[in-house]
Amino acid sequence: MRKVLVLVAFLVSFIYAKDISLPVLNNNGKSLSVKINDKNILFKDYPNKYVILEFFGYRCPTCYYETSHLKIIQKDNPFIKVVGVHMDELTNDRLDDYIFENGINYPVVPFTYAYDLDKFARYVEPRWGGMIPFMMLINRQGRVINTFLGVTTEEDIMKSIKRDDVVFQ
Repeated sequence: MRKVLVLVAFLVSFIYAKDISLPVLNNNGKSLSVKINDKNILFKDYPNKYVILEFFGYRCPTCYYETSHLKIIQKDNPFIKVVGVHMDELTNDRLDDYIFENGINYPVVPFTYAYDLDKFARYVEPRWGGMIPFMMLINRQGRVINTFLGVTTEEDIMKSIKRDDVVFQ
């Protein structure tokens, strides 16, 4: 019975919309404004854009490899925004150094502020389990259109976007 009550409480928490402000690094001191409801997440700072929500860690070699591709996607596609979610416990100063050293050109949410994003990701993709790298591709309407676990290619991301564009045209 206790498990059922916990599950119901967890599910009810997503029925109503929740506006949050995410402190991020590498965004000129600005926070990101996000609205989460049910299985949708809308990044108010990126209207009419696809958002790649990337869960990564600085000690993860696969994440490092993937980050190099995400920097190019962010630079070459004005209709796509990348938001990183750093999942390792690391001070903001050390994470800021990592971002600078690796030329990351998109905002990164530190682990200490990622609770709502982690909770949302686990709700939308229960099979995830916290492994990294993990990505969620969110369309212009705030709907998660695909999730990717492990190394993901630019081709995989662009295929998902093209399928989604066909649906909404």
